[in-house]
Amino acid sequence: AFRCLPSPIHLSPALQTNKAFKMLHNKWDLPVSTSSPECVELLDLFVSDFLAYGNRAGKHVTDAVAADPHCALANVFATSLFMFAEMPTAPEKRREFMQQAAKSIADARDANAPVSEREQWWFEAVQAWSQARNLDRAVEMLRRVAAAYPRDIYAVRESITKLAHISDRMMDQLVDLAARSLSINQPIDRSVGEALSEPVLYEGRRTRPTRRDSKRISWCQYS
Repeated sequence: AFRCLPSPIHLSPALQTNKAFKMLHNKWDLPVSTSSPECVELLDLFVSDFLAYGNRAGKHVTDAVAADPHCALANVFATSLFMFAEMPTAPEKRREFMQQAAKSIADARDANAPVSEREQWWFEAVQAWSQARNLDRAVEMLRRVAAAYPRDIYAVRESITKLAHISDRMMDQLVDLAARSLSINQPIDRSVGEALSEPVLYEGRRTRPTRRDSKRISWCQYS
């Protein structure tokens, strides 16, 4: 199910045998710089569980890091999740994951190995959010990911939620992002429909219902 992309760069024989610099595709056909199919599968499970408000997203993403500690995207996603965590160790975990992501990207560049622009943009978005608290920059990079890779539903969802925090005047942009992703990601399961259709449902409303009502009503609207 996973296939390696042909490298656009001519690597030395030593680097060609270095598994750290391979690239696979996930179930949405998006590139992930890793040689571990297990890591890719766990990242897919993380995204699906996160969008479904599940309780195993943390385990899936930390297991993905364990499957390939050098996968930049796994460390970036782990950092993004720990931005929501309220446990005492969360700040330290965020720093550890972000440092490893930065090292993985730097190592790949030093070896003239390919790093997908998607992963680079995700890294810059989470770096701006987690280290500089620069939400505007984070949104800019996430929207870049969402525009170039509309099947990256995690990037679309994070763009939507962060745009909503910036200003209610961003509603048109929220609706455009959600509508484009919904039209491309077909067939789509219920949890993703709920996650992406919410801004369309609440366009123009000043108050939002509870999460329980939000999930129920937004799925009806999407359907």
